[in-house]
Amino acid sequence: MKNLYKSLNINPNASVAEIQRAVKTAVGSSSSIDAEYVLLNNDRRRVFDRCNDTLINIGKLRSNLGLERGGNWVSQNFTGYTFKATRNGSIIDEIINQPRNRRVDFNQTGARDEASKTSESKSGIEVRGEPALSPGGQAFLFLITILVIGIIVIGYMEEDNLSNSNSYTGQSSSPSISGSEQNNLPGVIAEQPDENVFNKQPSPLPVNGYVRNYTSREALAPLEIHVPRFSNHYFVKLENYYSGSIDFIIFIRGGQFVEVEVPLGTYIIKYATGKDWYGVVDLFGPGDMTRKYKAEDIFVFKEEYYQYTGYTIELIEQVGGNLRTSQLSDSDW
Repeated sequence: MKNLYKSLNINPNASVAEIQRAVKTAVGSSSSIDAEYVLLNNDRRRVFDRCNDTLINIGKLRSNLGLERGGNWVSQNFTGYTFKATRNGSIIDEIINQPRNRRVDFNQTGARDEASKTSESKSGIEVRGEPALSPGGQAFLFLITILVIGIIVIGYMEEDNLSNSNSYTGQSSSPSISGSEQNNLPGVIAEQPDENVFNKQPSPLPVNGYVRNYTSREALAPLEIHVPRFSNHYFVKLENYYSGSIDFIIFIRGGQFVEVEVPLGTYIIKYATGKDWYGVVDLFGPGDMTRKYKAEDIFVFKEEYYQYTGYTIELIEQVGGNLRTSQLSDSDW
């Protein structure tokens, strides 16, 4: 586990705006990606802070005990929790170097088997050295055990919180919407269409190039999308590769194209196409009236050499095309 605050050189009490600036400064690095996913989400940040405080305390305890970085502490991910030793020598070395007791078993006759001194396999006798721990050493091992149990419990809590939170704002990517929003694009993304919808009349088409940013991040990277001439209409969504949340949506009228800017991040692009618009819940209608697809590539929008990198996508079947797509079921949408 990384100390994300230390990696970004910010205070653990940093505001959201300060974290966003630090992430933007370090964009493209693994630290910026982790920090963007964890620290810009209230629930994930709260869990991370508890784990972070625990590891800092463990690091300080190791420092106070004069422990070197051992086999369980050598990963680079723990460099943010390693502190300069405050004592000379390790308390563990002092415990290990104490005099040892020696236990010698006897054979069935009660006489000591002298051959066991050179070959245990011949006599079946066990000769074993055991360290005699002082009360202080026993207390230290007990403390380490308690700390390990605490880390395991916090890890389970972290996993549970992450599984119940999938957006940067700490809210569901599909909050409830009012009836008036269901037939207009500004409503949020719904999970699946209503199969019994067709007592409805089609809604007016949204304007070409309508977008909505569901994140708190500024839209900076360019994205251009072309669709076939005389085609149906397209509804495109950018799904966060790491969290699965819907970060950005775009509406494209048939035969037209859009040039927009999207938030920096790593995305899976999914799109639906159809003739008549029934709103964000039912899209272009149930069943075959709405065809849903996913681009097989992963799209990374980032800042590189003082400029923002983006993509031009042509959702048009053509010879020599380099973007594979696959059709989606309603459940995969």
